[in-house]
Amino acid sequence: FAMIKPDAYVNIGKIIDAIYLNGFKIKRLKMSKFTNQSMGVFYGEHKDRPFFPNLQKFITSDVVVGMELVA
Repeated sequence: FAMIKPDAYVNIGKIIDAIYLNGFKIKRLKMSKFTNQSMGVFYGEHKDRPFFPNLQKFITSDVVVGMELVA
């Protein structure tokens, strides 16, 4: 599984090209936007860490692209 986070999705074409050039294929791809609730589930193991509020603000700021990669 790979994720393109909000600060990188504007380069999705270049990232996908690099994936294919390095011998991987994309089996599944989904673009979505985390809510505070879904982010809390996905990153739940970090809830008590001091960086969690910044992570929450960042990851919910725009869309993310999740991909399942296969060799």
